[in-house]
Amino acid sequence: MQVTPFSRAAKTPLRVLFMLCVLFLLSACGWLSNKPTTTGVNELPPLEVPPDLVKPQGGAPLRVPEVTSAKTVTDCVPSAPELARIAQRVLPPQKDVRIVRDGRHRWLMVEVEPEQLWPLARRFLSQHGYRIAVDQPGIALIETDWKPLETDTDGKPALAERLRLRIEPGQVPGSTEVYISEALRERTTDGGWELRSPDEERAAEILYRLARYLGNEDVGQAMPLKALDSEIDRDGDGNIRLRIDAPWEAVWRRAGIALDNLGYIIEDRDRANRVYAIYTELASGKTDEEVKYGKPESATVRLAYTLKITEADQATLISVLDSAGNPDNSGPARHLLTQIQSQLR
Repeated sequence: MQVTPFSRAAKTPLRVLFMLCVLFLLSACGWLSNKPTTTGVNELPPLEVPPDLVKPQGGAPLRVPEVTSAKTVTDCVPSAPELARIAQRVLPPQKDVRIVRDGRHRWLMVEVEPEQLWPLARRFLSQHGYRIAVDQPGIALIETDWKPLETDTDGKPALAERLRLRIEPGQVPGSTEVYISEALRERTTDGGWELRSPDEERAAEILYRLARYLGNEDVGQAMPLKALDSEIDRDGDGNIRLRIDAPWEAVWRRAGIALDNLGYIIEDRDRANRVYAIYTELASGKTDEEVKYGKPESATVRLAYTLKITEADQATLISVLDSAGNPDNSGPARHLLTQIQSQLR
């Protein structure tokens, strides 16, 4: 069968149909791409804070604070006068202790008898590393030995401090006044010592520390140490001894307190044998260099003692024994008994 091509009349409807499809597709794409307009939409006003509330400042927590000029470390450290003023402000008021000030002078007023305060002052100095050199209640004076504060590059003391406490009856009956003074000395280039001008603020700082210590100790309940009658004599064999008119129990306890106050190290308290084994260290006079290069001795000398405490004729006797257990009648032994006697008064 012979196939004949379409005629022009048959092609015309197909073209019309094709054009209609194209127009329909174009109109559909335009309809899908249309977005709603915002014209004519009413905008609401911003939220308002109720009148009984404070409007928050949202930016304040995020605001970077202004930084002033940087300070050095030394600028942040208070000076000595500032430390004294700070201590005076923060020192809590105590019931029985208060600081009295008259111009540049400061002292403590304590509502106890001097006999009650004396042992507490000794204990305070001992806990802060001061060794008592002078202890004379008869003249109301406690003086410490030189305590090193700074050392040089070789480890030798370069700056030392000494304290002096005057513990006197106050003007108010039943009270005590405490005065503290301080002395400083520093090592010179030739190895000697020279005194420096006293530091009043340093003395005031120690006074504030003593006030806090006494407040914590409840000085109103402190029991005074009763003075004990004693004398240094010799027995029938000529040995030196300290005779005390008090029971053995009281002397044993007071001897331990006296040794602590004097700065002796108690190695052994043999109550059964009634013996104290103690020692102390003193400078030998040799430098560290002499000891290091060829000298077998130490730069310090260790002095050890044994105290024997016995009862005899309603009294208590304290004797010093040597390393062999024999009576020690040397000068240092007699000096030790004299020191203990001063603590018992």
